[in-house]
Amino acid sequence: MPVATLHLLTLTKSTDAQSFLQKLRQSPSTRVIVASRPRHVVIHPNILDNHPLASNPWDLLVLLQVTQPNEQGPIPSALRRLITNEYIITTGIPSKLLSDYQARDSRLKNDASSIPLTGSLDKVVREGSKEASQNLEVSPELLRFMNELSKTHKGPVTMLNLLHFHHPDGKKNYHQYGQAFIPVAGKRGGSAKLVGNVVPPASEKSDSRGSRNRSQQDWWNEISIVHYPSIRHFCDMLAGEDYQAINERYRLSMKAKNELQAFLDNGWDINQPMSELKSPVLGRVPTYAIEDEDTTAWLLHCGADPNQRCAIDLTPLSYAAERAPVSTIKLMLSCGGDVETGKLLHHASDRASDVIEVLQLLIERGANINTIMYQDDYSSWRLFYFMGLGTALHKAADLGKADVVRYLISKRADPKITDANGGSAKECAEHLGNREAIAAFQIGQ
Repeated sequence: MPVATLHLLTLTKSTDAQSFLQKLRQSPSTRVIVASRPRHVVIHPNILDNHPLASNPWDLLVLLQVTQPNEQGPIPSALRRLITNEYIITTGIPSKLLSDYQARDSRLKNDASSIPLTGSLDKVVREGSKEASQNLEVSPELLRFMNELSKTHKGPVTMLNLLHFHHPDGKKNYHQYGQAFIPVAGKRGGSAKLVGNVVPPASEKSDSRGSRNRSQQDWWNEISIVHYPSIRHFCDMLAGEDYQAINERYRLSMKAKNELQAFLDNGWDINQPMSELKSPVLGRVPTYAIEDEDTTAWLLHCGADPNQRCAIDLTPLSYAAERAPVSTIKLMLSCGGDVETGKLLHHASDRASDVIEVLQLLIERGANINTIMYQDDYSSWRLFYFMGLGTALHKAADLGKADVVRYLISKRADPKITDANGGSAKECAEHLGNREAIAAFQIGQ
């Protein structure tokens, strides 16, 4: 795999970037693959080299390849005198990407003006944004930069991504994000032009990693150089619901893992409830960890207890029964999940989909179909009994889920059991006037 070096350069005050670049291109031993002017940091590094990367005023970004093996470096010594600061990353890039780069780059730039915006940005521009760019959303700072750049440059822009996979499964997670990202970015004309793995420099050379023995997990792992038809196209993508869905599922999930790992490394108890009425982190991160099987598996591996309750009988498995994919529920059950805590059947009855499949899974594992919500937990009961707590059958009737009512009755749910207000499940359905649910009781009887 061909090796290239990525350079961020600060030049002397008297040196013009275009003049420097022209002289660099004239060097017979150097191939200039990419040349760009750094304008804005979208996401600040929070683990590696925030200073100098985000704080230094860079004048030029170049990706260079030495064409004559005997040369010590791609930047001639005569030009090195014009550099005051430099950050170097050595990377291996597939030869096909390099051989096709110039033609592909030209084609993307020529097509840029014909790529329409989707309209996702319009609402953010009208209403403004309170989000932080660290989450890859359209922040006020990014909007200001977009407006300022658009005054002088309305054409294509290039984004440099430096990737550090801080957690062992980070690369896998990011590549899943990348596959989901391709069609979403492609809709706005976004395209990764070059992708490379960070590698150690040759024995006689150096880069900004410092020691050659620095661990692979302790520095950058990949780079990517991505094209967008304009800064507005990039912001249009960030504002899109399609992008934010994959951003939350993959990238923010990985970010959450990194942050949680830092807490764990400093003695944090992963099974500490988030509050008196909120379960531990297994049920809550980044929005609900149990909605993402990969995050759930990682938390379980780190010692998260699927049965750890808060002040009430509410557990991470309770949240899973209500909203997680069936495969995630099975994973949590296989890792010690207890069907006798957390009132799982009641939460499963509240699902938006796969209700009967989850109920069947829990009943087959021994969940008591006729348990009244919180009846065996006084601290929970005294807080919520006024809500008319009942069985899972009451819950299904209350929600008007006739198919669930029929299923629970077929599994010998007792329709005569009364709730905290003294009403049966059928009476609950009658009170709400849900004819289909009422009919389900009659069929069941």
